Formats: sequence, structure tokens, C-alpha cells
Amino acid sequence: MKRTQQTSSRSVTTKKLIVSDYRRSLKNNIRSLSDNLTHILHASKVPLEESASKPSSSGLMADHFTLGNEVVSRTALMARAADELLKLTNSIREFLILRDFNFISQATETTQENAKTELDAMFEDYDKFRLELANVSADIDAELSDNFGLKG
Repeated sequence: MKRTQQTSSRSVTTKKLIVSDYRRSLKNNIRSLSDNLTHILHASKVPLEESASKPSSSGLMADHFTLGNEVVSRTALMARAADELLKLTNSIREFLILRDFNFISQATETTQENAKTELDAMFEDYDKFRLELANVSADIDAELSDNFGLKG
């Protein structure tokens, strides 16, 4: 008994560590995407007062190429973060499929049991409704035969 409890507590601990690692990786990649996009937007702004104060076109060209290179490197970092997110998504899928298969099976069984219970309740309601309609129909037939001499 102790061995199964120890094994299950290890697996729960392992799952918690894996999930926390996934969460940390997700936060880091999202932060990287956000920061790099912010820096790209800052680099794409045209500073009006600085461009007027630089008389030489070589200084402007140097700034242009520096900002262009920064945008390219930031875009590469964003592509890497997006690739990491794609890998993380695939890893989470594998984790859920391989490690939590019992959980998925239990959830499926529970859903099936709930559906069967609901279906049985609906059949009971249907039977009650049918009986009620049959009683109403019998009452109408009795009323017609008593008052108008018609037999239904």
C-alpha cells in the first residue's frame, strides 16, 4: 500500500514539475514576443527632433542601418520564440496524451455515465408525458361519448 502511495505521489510531483516548467516556458516565450515587438515599434518611430539636428547624411544612414539591423535581429528572436511556443504546444499535447491517458479515460467514462443518467431521466419524462396524454385523450373520449353520444 505504501509503495503505491509513494509511486502516485512521485508521479503527481513529476506532473507538477512538468506543468510548472511548461508554465515558465510559456511566460518566457510570451514575454520575449512582447518585448521584441515593443522594441521593433520603438525602432520604427521616426524621431523628428533628432533628424533635424544631424546635418550629415552619413549619420542618418548609420542610424538607418543600425535600426534596420535591430529590427531584423528582433524579428529573428520573435520567430524563435514563436517556434518555441509551437514546440511547447506539441510537448503539452504529448504530455496530455501519454501521461494523462487514465484521466482522459475516466473523464470519458464519467461523461458516458452522466449521458446515460440524463437519457434515462428523459425516457422517464417521456413515459410520464405519454401517460398524461393518454389520460387526457381518454377523458376527451369519455366527455364526447357522455355529452354527444359519440364513441371514439
